[in-house]
Amino acid sequence: MVALWVYGHNSYKSWVISLVLDLLRIVLQRDMKVRDVNEKNEVDGRNRTMVMKMIFRNPFYESIFKPKIVVPLLGKLLKSDGWPTKIIMSILEMRASVSLTI
Repeated sequence: MVALWVYGHNSYKSWVISLVLDLLRIVLQRDMKVRDVNEKNEVDGRNRTMVMKMIFRNPFYESIFKPKIVVPLLGKLLKSDGWPTKIIMSILEMRASVSLTI
């Protein structure tokens, strides 16, 4: 939160600091002994959620993920101006805005 406040929403510095801290958490969790399957599933779910939040967080989403991955992929799979593309982009934009607030 401090990095976000200091560097702003559109800076890569706060994004990189958050990424490093999250990756450090995952590395440290790998050394932990998991008690049961439910706990392992919970940890895996948290890690997946963390990765999704990192992908959809600005500025990474707006400058890298969306223009270089999402738009070309949708262009190859669907018509660029078709309604399925617009629906998928709306869902992704909604997911990106939720990632910023959580």
